[in-house]
Amino acid sequence: STYQQCYNLKTIPPINAPNATDSRNMFYLCYSLSDYSGSIDLSGVTTGYGMFSYCSSLRRLPPLDLSSMNTNTSMDLNTSTARFFYLNFNLRDVELNGLTRKVDLRQTQFDRDGLVKIFNSLGTAAGSQVINITAVPGAADLSAADLLIATNKGWTVTY
Repeated sequence: STYQQCYNLKTIPPINAPNATDSRNMFYLCYSLSDYSGSIDLSGVTTGYGMFSYCSSLRRLPPLDLSSMNTNTSMDLNTSTARFFYLNFNLRDVELNGLTRKVDLRQTQFDRDGLVKIFNSLGTAAGSQVINITAVPGAADLSAADLLIATNKGWTVTY
């Protein structure tokens, strides 16, 4: 909860904490945080519940190494351990490098290229995993080949 409820926070310093394991609610309710291009190294994080929830102005993030996320920290909005990007209506650019667990990006603003960038950054799904892109503008523009990027890694794409 390092920056939790910093409503007027517009930018953050580079974060270099590869040994951190818990980033719960780190930027929760940081309404003014928008285009962050600095670096974030939280590559050891296994618990990320609500990390960027309610960052309604957030448009861009640097690539995130999410390969350490485990089954208890799913980013699916329908579980009690979720809400990594909950209510991020302006989010349109991020890489989810190595992610192997559910992710819900519904109602974000990714275009086709942004979604393909995410599909390319995903790790191989750990079992049956879903990426939800319901009500995302670029979903309608995805080709069968685009969807294969994710499905060939074991993901189910819901839109």
